[in-house]
Amino acid sequence: MSVLARAGLAITRWTERWVPDSWVIAVFLTLVVAGLAIGAGGASPAVALDAWGRGLWALLALAMQFTLMMVVSYACAVSPPVKRLFEWMASRPDPERPRQAILLMGLFSTVTAWLNWAFSLVVCAAFLPFIVRANPRADFRLLVTCAYLGLGTVWHTGLSGSAPLIIATPDNFLIKSGVLQELIPTTRTMFSLFNVGYALVAGCIGLIIIALLVPPADAALTVSDEQTARLMTAHTGKARPTMMIPAERLAAEQARMKPLAILPAEYGLLFPVQVGPTAMVEFQGIRYAMPAGACGIPATLHLYPDRVRISTAGGRFESTHPRFPQLGRTSYLAGQRAGQLAAVAGARKRLYFMRERILELGPVGEGYLTELIHARPFTWKADVEALFALLEEVGDGRFLKLLQRALFQRLYGAEYIVRMAAEVAS
Repeated sequence: MSVLARAGLAITRWTERWVPDSWVIAVFLTLVVAGLAIGAGGASPAVALDAWGRGLWALLALAMQFTLMMVVSYACAVSPPVKRLFEWMASRPDPERPRQAILLMGLFSTVTAWLNWAFSLVVCAAFLPFIVRANPRADFRLLVTCAYLGLGTVWHTGLSGSAPLIIATPDNFLIKSGVLQELIPTTRTMFSLFNVGYALVAGCIGLIIIALLVPPADAALTVSDEQTARLMTAHTGKARPTMMIPAERLAAEQARMKPLAILPAEYGLLFPVQVGPTAMVEFQGIRYAMPAGACGIPATLHLYPDRVRISTAGGRFESTHPRFPQLGRTSYLAGQRAGQLAAVAGARKRLYFMRERILELGPVGEGYLTELIHARPFTWKADVEALFALLEEVGDGRFLKLLQRALFQRLYGAEYIVRMAAEVAS
């Protein structure tokens, strides 16, 4: 093993142990720049933070250019013709001589980086699995290093160098700020004899160094067949071709799906509630009646798309109501009003309970009771009892229509409502 190879392995071990993740390095450098801006530049922390934020958005146009270059490069790298080219190139080196694969990877990286840095970054990453598969004895660490060789040596002397392109761009910021008085064409920068010669020398020196860094077979880090297969998956995997439109594909996929154990409509959302002193549960502006014995007991409300099920602790009391009442904002089940009334003690409280149940029917019930009390100030209590009994008998919908008809005809009295109900029934 050469001295350079031993030094390379030692640096590799130290790097693997002590060099942090790239994200940590980026955060550390950001803090260093902020510290220099505050310490050496004399900026306040608020000004430094504001400059950092504004600078981020100022780079949006440049970031979009970089993004487009990366996307276009990736589209080229994964195209079938390029894949076939990769397979042919990877098969050129002798698998028994890992140095050939290392030099090929380094040469490929150098040439592509001179053409375009984004293109090199993407296609070298795409070419690497093919080299690994065709040359399993090559050191994987050195192959990855060679994939970035061109970016570290010649990319800025090539066609995508930022500085030569900027100073050759009309109305660039250096001319606007007065740093430059005129454009500097690319014939004086990237295509000058010095620059081309420097690129050749730097590229050759880089290739010589990586050739000397090749470790012996017993010190090489190789990957297994399974790991190689995982590396190749992204480049050799093929999507299933189909001529089906999305609607037909959805129908075909649904035929293979297993039915749910419980229908979607049977899944309920659970909400803790409390049964009030009047045996009512209020939820999202709607009041649901419960049996009179459930007053003051904690309960669970099961919310379904079309209904609400309320059960008290221990399951002693339970009621299932429509999610939205047909009339008003209060929902009663058959017989619940009568059951609640039976639990009310005292004539005055019973009268108040019956009146409130009629008022819950909305403006029609409120309007009729108002006119009834004005028309019969001394006998309206008996009318309320009769009206409540009729409400329990015919239900909310029919009772409300009877009240509307009586209001229209100005018939204020329970006997008129009872007679109308009998006429409708007959």
